[in-house]
Amino acid sequence: MVDYFGNTVTQNVSDNGTELNGFVVSRDDVCAFKPVARVDGAARVRAALEGDGLSMRLVLELENRAPLNVELNPFAPLYKIAGVQLNGKPLPDHATLELKPGKHNVEVVYRSRSLRFSAREWAAVELLKEGKTNFCLVADPNPGFENGTAMQLNFFLQQYDEEDGVIGNLAPALIYHSEAAVPRDYTGWKVVLAVDPQNSGVFVEPEERRIRIVGTHPGDVRRQMMVFMRLVDRKYPHLGRNYPLRTDISAGWEADMKRITQGAYKPAATETWRRLLKNKSTAAFFEQFSDRDFWKKPLLEEEHEPLYADGNLNFEGKYQLRCSPWILEPTYSCDYVYGYGKNALTAVPPAP
Repeated sequence: MVDYFGNTVTQNVSDNGTELNGFVVSRDDVCAFKPVARVDGAARVRAALEGDGLSMRLVLELENRAPLNVELNPFAPLYKIAGVQLNGKPLPDHATLELKPGKHNVEVVYRSRSLRFSAREWAAVELLKEGKTNFCLVADPNPGFENGTAMQLNFFLQQYDEEDGVIGNLAPALIYHSEAAVPRDYTGWKVVLAVDPQNSGVFVEPEERRIRIVGTHPGDVRRQMMVFMRLVDRKYPHLGRNYPLRTDISAGWEADMKRITQGAYKPAATETWRRLLKNKSTAAFFEQFSDRDFWKKPLLEEEHEPLYADGNLNFEGKYQLRCSPWILEPTYSCDYVYGYGKNALTAVPPAP
C-alpha cells in the first residue's frame, strides 16, 4: 500500500495481514491508503508511488525468505501497465511476478488510457490566461454535447470564478457547432468534442492550440471529458474562497456569504459574518485554527497573507495543493449521456 499522496510506506506483509511501520495519524490529518500490489506470502516491503495524472511510477523494494508471487494493481480502467522491471531487467507487461527468496526491486510504469498526451504538451495548455478565460468549445449539437458534456468546462469556470476572489472575471467559454465557425482571428485554445468509432481519448495539439476529446459514442465522449476534468482541477486548483482571518474581520466576508443574500453583494452579508464571530467560542476556534496544508477551508494562516499583497485576488499559479499521484475513477456509468432524459443510456461496446 501507499498513502493517498504517494509517500513511501514501509510495511510487513504476512498471511495475517499488513502491518505498517511508523504509521502515525496526527490531529486534523486525513489519511487514506491505496493498494498497489498483493503479496501472497511473508515479506518486508517498501512502496513508493509518484505521478502527475498522466503517468505513474511505482517502486517496490521487497525482502522475502520464501518464494512468493506479487500481483500488481493495474489501476484499471483509467491506467494500463506500460513497463515492468525486476531488479533492473525488463519484463513482459504482465501483472503477476514470481520472486525467488532474497531482495528484489520492482519498478512499474503506468500510462493513462484516456489522457493521451505528454506532460510537456499539457504544460503548454493555457485554459486561463492573465486571469481570463482563454478557450472556446466546439461541440456538435446533434449528439447533444452542448447540453452537458461540453458545459463541464463552463461549470469549472463558474466555480473557479466564485472562488478566485474576483466575481465575474471569468466569462463562460463560447460554444461553436464546428471549428469553421470559430473566428479566424481567435488566438485562444479550442476544445473540440467529437465521436469517432475508431478512436477514444483526449489529445493535445499545442501548435494548433487544440484539445480534442474523442469517444466511440456520446457516452464515451462524456467519460473522456470527466477524466480530463480531473486533470484540469489539478492544473487549476480551487482556492476555495480562502480569505485570511484578519482580512475577513476587517473587510467583511461578502464573497462567501453572497448566496445568503439572494446571490448579490449586500451589507447584510458582512453583518451575518460579523454576528457569527461575536460568539466567543466560535471566534476562539477561528483564531486558533491552523491549516498549513490547505486541508480545511475557508481559512488561511498569516504566512499566506502575501497572496493578498497590494489587493491581489488573482491566485492563478501562486500556490499548490497536495494531490494524489493518480486520477480517481469517475463516479458515473460510462454509458450515461447528459441531456437525454429517460433515454440517457447508449450502447457501450464490450471492453477490449
